[in-house]
Formats: sequence, structure tokens, C-alpha cells
Amino acid sequence: EYIVADLIRSCPSLKLPKGQFPECLVLNDKDSQYHCVRMAMKGKKSKDKQRLLKHLLDANGLRIDDLLVPEMLDWNDLRQLDRHPLVEIGAHTLSHPVLPKIGPLSAWREICACKRIIEEQLKHRVSCFAYPYGANSCLTRLMVKRAGFDYGFATETGSGNPMAIPRVNPASWI
Repeated sequence: EYIVADLIRSCPSLKLPKGQFPECLVLNDKDSQYHCVRMAMKGKKSKDKQRLLKHLLDANGLRIDDLLVPEMLDWNDLRQLDRHPLVEIGAHTLSHPVLPKIGPLSAWREICACKRIIEEQLKHRVSCFAYPYGANSCLTRLMVKRAGFDYGFATETGSGNPMAIPRVNPASWI
């Protein structure tokens, strides 16, 4: 998302690769293009997103190094943030899948392994979970509870129970 947003900001007019984003071709303003491209990439496998992003960059004569891609946090950064009294570190899966679509065994692994790794690194219990893309189901909410989380965050479509607390996605304000 950061790369797509920076690409759209840096291009006077975005060129879309032939045949890749047909639904976005009719859009002229940058906000609409950003949301359209983002939605077209949403839920795709990582390798498919990378391929689409490469086509998008190539069509605009850019390389990934030309854009301002934010650095990711390492474990030392995360431990430092974790010490701040206003910050709570939670879990978000290993690979950011749409949990209700990947099957129960894979979803269970994503939820539990992420929790275990974060707890090992931070040396304390992690109590909150955020569903990738806000996507959850009755089964994934039960899994999150069974994995030992006290609460889970969905998006605007959350059910309001402690395992799917609704919250607004700031990206929708752009």
C-alpha cells in the first residue's frame, strides 16, 4: 500500500499496465486510482502482488528504489516501543492472509505461531489480535479466543464483541 500510494503521488499521471487493472482505467483522480489499484491487489497472494507492482512500476518508468518505502521495524525497535506506556504490541498473523479464506488449519497456524513468536521476543503475554483486512468469521473469532487473546480488532464491519471490536480504517479517509 505504501508503495502504491507513493507511486501515485510521485506520478503526474499514472500509467496502468495493459490488461492488469482494467477497472481502474476510467478513473482520472489520484484518490480513486489509489483505492482502485489497492482493492484490485487486496487478497492476492504476495507473489501476485509483487508481480502486479512490478508491472505498475515498469509502466511508469520507475524502480522500487525511486520511491520512499518505509523501513520496517526490527525486534529491537519493537521492544523499545513495547516499553512505552501508551503502546500495546499485538499480533496480526505471520503472512497477512484473509483468515476466513485459507482454511482452519492454516488459520490456526497463522494465529498461534504469530502469538508465540511475539511473546518469545517481547518476553510477555500478548493480549490483542488484529485481523488482516479486518476479515473474520465466527470460526476465526473462536480461534483467536482459544489461542489466548483477550480481544481482537476487526474494521468497520466488526461485530462489536470482544473478539471483533470494530474500528475505523484511516486509509479509507484518503
